[in-house]
Amino acid sequence: MPRILRAAAVAGAATAASNKVAHKQDEKWAAEEAAKNAQQEPTTDSHGSDKITMLKDLAGLRDAGVLTEEEFASEKAKILNS
Repeated sequence: MPRILRAAAVAGAATAASNKVAHKQDEKWAAEEAAKNAQQEPTTDSHGSDKITMLKDLAGLRDAGVLTEEEFASEKAKILNS
């Protein structure tokens, strides 16, 4: 194989590999950015209270034995559907 063809083949393979790595890295960064944005945008109810905080408080009551699992599930559904 002439040198010029070999050089072209090597360059083409290197470019393809580089593009594949860049594409994978772009996907990884996009997923990380989406996860970061999801953490920064909590869902709120109509009174502006943070649903995540409400759910954590509710779970604390369940864990402390104040609420049964059924009561927890019922209240959780109310929070999520408000």
